[in-house]
Amino acid sequence: MIYKCKCKFLLILFVVLSFSFNVTLAQFSKEKQEYIGMIRTNEGQIVSYKLIFSIAENGKIEGKTISDFYGKNCTESIIEGEINFKENLISFKEIKNITTKAKVDPAIFCFVVVNNLKLETIQNKTYIKGGFNAKYNSGEICAKGAIYLASAELLEEVKTRLKDNNNKNNDTISKEINKLKDLLSDHKVLTSNDVLKVKAANSKIKLVIWDSFKEDNDQVDILLNNKLLYDNIEILQERKTIEIELEEGVSELKILAENEGTSAKNTLTGFVMNGDKYIPFTTKLKKGEFVVIKFNK
Repeated sequence: MIYKCKCKFLLILFVVLSFSFNVTLAQFSKEKQEYIGMIRTNEGQIVSYKLIFSIAENGKIEGKTISDFYGKNCTESIIEGEINFKENLISFKEIKNITTKAKVDPAIFCFVVVNNLKLETIQNKTYIKGGFNAKYNSGEICAKGAIYLASAELLEEVKTRLKDNNNKNNDTISKEINKLKDLLSDHKVLTSNDVLKVKAANSKIKLVIWDSFKEDNDQVDILLNNKLLYDNIEILQERKTIEIELEEGVSELKILAENEGTSAKNTLTGFVMNGDKYIPFTTKLKKGEFVVIKFNK
């Protein structure tokens, strides 16, 4: 689900490999399959996106999507579709919402439609990439764009066949898969004195923070190497983006709880963007407690 609004969306960037393999129905687990990634509209809106579905013997699929799953506009929608195992293609469409946190008129919800996108598989990892349309209930197209999804554990087994089967190619593929694993990992829950280590790609980072639950006047201080950058930042459902210039060598970014709001504990949801690195996290702190994000250049 996407909708027309001037919102800031969670950005998930990840590497999509371009190796193609045959997929058969027998290779799919009977359990529900899950893809994770993003959709990006031609207008530049970026939305985190999950696709969860079950497969019938005739290739029909049914399940749901979850969009903006870390954010305040999280929406679950029912989908139906099919997989063409002969051509390795997947099609699906969102047909209605199950739940949504988005405070918008239901009439302006755009439902994603995907037609005949290629399933690409390598070393038990399957990728979906290509274009999509989004439509109002009336059938009118309200958005177009690209979809990028990947499954960490989609296939029970698959015979790996590489175009160029040599050690150099295998090493490259392993590195790309490791990058993907990092990007698809669950966000970290940080409590008092926890340290989240990040290898900095460059000297500038973006820290995006918000309250993904009920606003209750939680406030935090932001320090860099124990120097106060921002004090008494109120954590709201509206996202705040803070740009920070890292120092040479090791930089320690500290998030310090000034209070516990009207409902303990002090909680915030956020992510760090550094180069193409995306690190989501949640903090749960008592007054005076802190967490550290440690950057090593």
